[in-house]
Amino acid sequence: MVSKSEDSEGEVSALLQRLLHPLALVALQGTPEGVLALPNTTTLTPAHRACSAYIIIAMESGSEGVRGLVVSGGVEEHLSYLGRYIFVTGAEVGAARVVLDNQVMAWRPHAVVIKKSSRPGAIGEWEVWSHLLFRGGVGEVTYLADRWRNGAPQRRAQLFPDKLDDFGGSQLKGLTFHYPPAIVETKDADGNATYDGMEVRLMQVLAEALNFKLHLQAPPDGRLWYGIFDEMQHRRGFIGAATFFVTVNALEVVDMTEQHEVQGGCFITPLPPPLPRLVALVYPFSNEVWAVTVASLAVGTFLLYAASSLATHTTPGHDSLSYAHSCLYGFGIALGNSFPKIPSNDVTRCYLIMWVWYGLLLTLVYRSALIAVLTIPLPQPPINTLQELAQSPIPFVGSVGTIFLKQMATSTDPVVQQLARRYKAVDTPEQGLHLTADRQYALMENRQYLEHAIASDYTDSNGEETLHITKECFLAYRIALVMPEKSPYKPNFDRVVRRVVEAGLVDFWNRDILLRSRRRGSDAQDDGDDRRVLTNDHLQPPNPDLSTKGAWLILGVGYLSSLLAYVIEKAIGRRP
Repeated sequence: MVSKSEDSEGEVSALLQRLLHPLALVALQGTPEGVLALPNTTTLTPAHRACSAYIIIAMESGSEGVRGLVVSGGVEEHLSYLGRYIFVTGAEVGAARVVLDNQVMAWRPHAVVIKKSSRPGAIGEWEVWSHLLFRGGVGEVTYLADRWRNGAPQRRAQLFPDKLDDFGGSQLKGLTFHYPPAIVETKDADGNATYDGMEVRLMQVLAEALNFKLHLQAPPDGRLWYGIFDEMQHRRGFIGAATFFVTVNALEVVDMTEQHEVQGGCFITPLPPPLPRLVALVYPFSNEVWAVTVASLAVGTFLLYAASSLATHTTPGHDSLSYAHSCLYGFGIALGNSFPKIPSNDVTRCYLIMWVWYGLLLTLVYRSALIAVLTIPLPQPPINTLQELAQSPIPFVGSVGTIFLKQMATSTDPVVQQLARRYKAVDTPEQGLHLTADRQYALMENRQYLEHAIASDYTDSNGEETLHITKECFLAYRIALVMPEKSPYKPNFDRVVRRVVEAGLVDFWNRDILLRSRRRGSDAQDDGDDRRVLTNDHLQPPNPDLSTKGAWLILGVGYLSSLLAYVIEKAIGRRP
């Protein structure tokens, strides 16, 4: 790029064309105030915006004219931030500071100012100046990199080194908030916050590898993710972490590192209430076992009567069992009743021995299973699929903000669209968890956050979870750290993140933090006695609903049946 006044005869253009690399020459415009500007931006092609290097020749325009070109917005909006910028100026003192020390060039690492030397007698000598990036504690950011005499470098310094592989111990601002297990915030007695968590450890590795000090703080006004986005858009933060999903909407406003993990966006739902005690009395056996048991009692009773009758005909002198006694013997073994009369023939005795053995096994298995069922309330199947969630009576589903709503509304899956019509945004994840615990909501978040929430806050003293994460998730999301758009240090961060992931540290940190959360949750419950004792409360809990008093209900039905049989016998008279 060269001003028209400095290339009126095309000498510069002809000289540049002799270089081996292809060049695109652009004539800079000049204003009456002496400020340079890019030509009409509509004439800039994508090739201009993606150039690997820009040579700005402004020998006569002065450093202020070049500074005007840099800060006017043309360079920021239309030229590549990773390109190499070479400014060629006159012998003006302080030209490098004027051109490089500003907010635009502070985010462009590859830039040098080549100016004529202003030293007396330095004929044919040029100075090459460069600058430091992100050095808040350094007063002077420009430095003399090399001198050229008669076209030969004196120091042989590298003009475009990787300035961002070492930040020189500068303190850089990071933004985050309490969002376990990725971010775990703790405060001391003075209210000072300290942070731990998988993503905090990842940022600390970045700080150690690239030599900068990380200063973490929460986003202003408690706006959580949106507060971090706003700080990044205005470049008031250096890096942000809060389990950010890599989405098209996010990449429109910020840059993101390479993903360090993939997490599913899942729903957490309330567990269904335990089955009533009346159902619990029949639940030790499955429906198939109950059917086989009833059928075997009926058939076995008939076979007992048949065996007794057959024995009477083959062995005279022995009384046979009546059908009433056969029913009493057949069904009595399932109730633990004793026999009022022992059969006298051997055939009936042998059959009855095997029948008693069968009944003993049956009753022992049932009683053992019943004790377990009454001790531990029976759970109902939880919600595990999106279809089950859509058919459940839960009135609302959703998350923080409306990002997920947009994705659900544009889905072609009718089940997801049905859930989108029940979407309701919440202000914080904690609010969504409270509503979920009240059976009014199903919160959607990444699986690790939900697992940590259950382990730390929604597990009772017996180690049982009170909320449930669906097995089927909405989508799988890539998770990354965020930084301002057009961040020049993104390649350096990506390199470190890639090495951390390949070393398996992310998975190790996640397991370690989740284990600590479970320990803290269990320690908080240690004051109580975790042992369970079968008491009367298991048979008759405080809830006055009759459906929870199965044992007493069956006992009452038995008493009423006996009373009814007695009344009928008195009414019709006892048979002789």
